[in-house]
Amino acid sequence: SSGSGVQITAANGTNNSLQIRNYAGGELMRVQGNGNVGIGTTLPSTTLQLSKANTEVLANNPAWPAGILEITDTSTYNAGTGATIVFRKKRDSTGNQVTVGAIAGEGVAGASRLSFWTGDSAYMGTAPKMVINNAGDVGIGTTSPQSPLHIYRSLNGGVGGELRLDNNNGAVANKTQILFSDGGGASNSFNRAAITCETEASPYMGQLQFKTGVGALSTKLIILGNGNVGIGTTSPGSKLEVAGEIRVADGTKAAPSYSFTSDTNT
Repeated sequence: SSGSGVQITAANGTNNSLQIRNYAGGELMRVQGNGNVGIGTTLPSTTLQLSKANTEVLANNPAWPAGILEITDTSTYNAGTGATIVFRKKRDSTGNQVTVGAIAGEGVAGASRLSFWTGDSAYMGTAPKMVINNAGDVGIGTTSPQSPLHIYRSLNGGVGGELRLDNNNGAVANKTQILFSDGGGASNSFNRAAITCETEASPYMGQLQFKTGVGALSTKLIILGNGNVGIGTTSPGSKLEVAGEIRVADGTKAAPSYSFTSDTNT
């Protein structure tokens, strides 16, 4: 038939379902016999499954994009409030539930942010664990990040903010690395420097390699696991080993200055 409105029908079969269709016969939503709800799909495999061909490029309409799912807070603006997805889980056999996490789109002092909340068995606390502000800065342990990544933890007498880089299972030559680049993420040809930690042979201590270059980086200074420092060499056999010239000069007096070149002292 033609016209406007919707039809509600019940279908029997392998997947007994309640279907909502438009008057042209197109299915809009269905509720399966097992309780799964599908919008845009006739075979929902989860409690709620949404399916839609969304061809909009977010960058072309950043102010008001057309998403597949939209959650809107229509209350009067109040800093710290916003549209929130809350995660809860049954805590015990009596059915008591606990809030284990939440993701909120918040309005904060005329701006906005995404905040991520987690908690223990009874309490999420009064501040999120991580935020992404409207400038794209990420704060972990702080709600006011001052750089692209700002990590904060208050611990008197101990380690506060910490960044951990990990690899697998302590294998020899495993590496973790901080890389410094200057090419807008275009390619490795813009690499400028790196600090690399490499696992040595037994007893599997770590060595630090300080690298510089353009694109291809090479180690200029190394600190071995036993504490030996090498400049210009990657295998120092003493506390300090330098391959090349050493110059020691007093910057406040005309003399003396010392140069050590090869095996000749001058």
